[in-house]
Amino acid sequence: LLDDKSVALLRKSWEVITLNANNQATKNFSTLFYKRAFELAPHVRGLFKHSMDAQGNKLMLMIAKLLDLLGDSLTFTITLEELGSRHRMYKVPASAFSVFHESFLYSLELALAGDWNSEIRSAWICFCKLLEDIMAPQMGGDSENPNEVTARGIAQTHVSANILHSSGELNLCNLKITSFPDPEPLAHVQQLILRNNNISQLPASVGVLKNIQLLDLSKNKLKTIPSE
Repeated sequence: LLDDKSVALLRKSWEVITLNANNQATKNFSTLFYKRAFELAPHVRGLFKHSMDAQGNKLMLMIAKLLDLLGDSLTFTITLEELGSRHRMYKVPASAFSVFHESFLYSLELALAGDWNSEIRSAWICFCKLLEDIMAPQMGGDSENPNEVTARGIAQTHVSANILHSSGELNLCNLKITSFPDPEPLAHVQQLILRNNNISQLPASVGVLKNIQLLDLSKNKLKTIPSE
């Protein structure tokens, strides 16, 4: 599933999060995670009917369990398939993984603070992608939702709440976005990931993104690009 070095990095960094009682961000990891998720996608708050403290405990225990199972690929896969099926019953669509990735990595970076580095980040990205690859087929797609997050709304939320990654990355992939987000709030973004959406054209104002180093528009429906 993952190489031994990555597994060791995942387990060690998670141990720091669960055992370091001196760091307030570490102690409240699950609170950080759900707060961020609700900022990115306010409509998902309604999916949680019970105590968020209990939900937070479930999250922490599940991550710990999955890390323990990384050496047992069959049990790991079965566990995630069952988890995906439960999420389908709760009407959580597979597209919610984009919010999960963003919120989880952001919370990890805050909680680990000085222990956070590019190697650990890469390991957790692979872990999150593994979860999505196994769970998503069991979850199904989105149903029509009048509260679906728009490209402009989520982009403005990211910027106004200062929740860009420290690398200047804004990840809006897999959100079924149909139009390019308003470039004005994104002036300082360095990496804009819009992969696997339904964008058919770019606005002429995209030129204001002077700091962009990477713009990923793969797997969209683009037919033309602005001439300037």
